[in-house]
Amino acid sequence: MTYHEILTQLQALSSEKTAKIYTRFGVKETVLGVNKGPLRKLAESLGTNEFLAQEAWDSGIFEMRLIAITLTDPKWLTPQKVEAWVVQTDSLPVIDELCFTWFETMPLGMEQIRTWIDDLSLLHQRLGWNLAIVKAHRKKLADTDLRELINRVERELQVAPSLIQDAMNRCLVEISVTNPEFTQEGLELGERLGVYKEVMVAKGCTSPYAPDWINAVLRRKQK
Repeated sequence: MTYHEILTQLQALSSEKTAKIYTRFGVKETVLGVNKGPLRKLAESLGTNEFLAQEAWDSGIFEMRLIAITLTDPKWLTPQKVEAWVVQTDSLPVIDELCFTWFETMPLGMEQIRTWIDDLSLLHQRLGWNLAIVKAHRKKLADTDLRELINRVERELQVAPSLIQDAMNRCLVEISVTNPEFTQEGLELGERLGVYKEVMVAKGCTSPYAPDWINAVLRRKQK
């Protein structure tokens, strides 16, 4: 399928209501308004194609960029490739989609996490914390690495810029729910730091406040 054929299908699936939702949630690219379900189904049918992936990314269209992420074969990926695309977008939904898709297969570890979270660029720091989230979830980090990350959260979470704070907070939650030896410490640390404690959430939604979030995940795991 060519770029223009993909675009034609996306336009047929678009809606103004969905476009407004994406914009409200921080998407800065041009938005067509295609629901994630049909979008992912289309993306998965395309396989991998490096040239088409780059063409889709360069379009600057939100839905095309999500397809570009799926079109990218893991063997083409390097930290430099991640950085090259991330600096071209201001949209956290795009950055996070890229990270949580690509990092599942990239053979990166604590050394790359440190490189990114110590970078002066806030975007690179977000990459580092997102990588830490994925590796913690997959249990690909040693206890000493997890301890290092928790210590950093303890020192920096309260004063971190918002771009980093939510990723750092999510990392604390991920470590706490996937590593029982850190669960109690995560609960106590989240309570002591108090970040997001006052955030109001809609009924049925999970609070970003770490103790509430950790307990909610643990309850779901027990069902």
